[in-house]
Amino acid sequence: MNQRISLIEIRDRLRDQLDPELGIARVGCSLDHDYLAAVGESTSWPGVWVGGQRGTPIAPNPGFTGRFVQDVRVEIAVRVIVARYAAGEVDQEARLNRIVDAVVDKTLGYKPAGAVKPLHWVSSQDGPPEQSVMTADLIFQTQISHQYAPT
Repeated sequence: MNQRISLIEIRDRLRDQLDPELGIARVGCSLDHDYLAAVGESTSWPGVWVGGQRGTPIAPNPGFTGRFVQDVRVEIAVRVIVARYAAGEVDQEARLNRIVDAVVDKTLGYKPAGAVKPLHWVSSQDGPPEQSVMTADLIFQTQISHQYAPT
């Protein structure tokens, strides 16, 4: 049984719930058909991208009821991208911070399909300072449970 969290579901939630006044040009996902081209285009900035996930087994349950249960901690990455310099914009860092805050507000406590716990924020990191864009990578965590009957 594959219990991966749907990145598209998280993208759609953010797309539907982020305030249009933030001026986000695109809320996308690494699974979008045009991801490789779009993520690097300035017409997609500022942008929010649901990037990927990593699963780490927590501890197996030997399955005394005839079913094996494996709990897995899942981390999901969301990247916010804002142009470092934009015509008519004075403070791009403030813009980045507003978008990051909005993404966190719309993600914390949300329980995607297949998750057994709601998402919580575990870390964030800014991207390289020498780039023409400012990025912030946000890592959210939830938990899933794999269950199957051994054959």
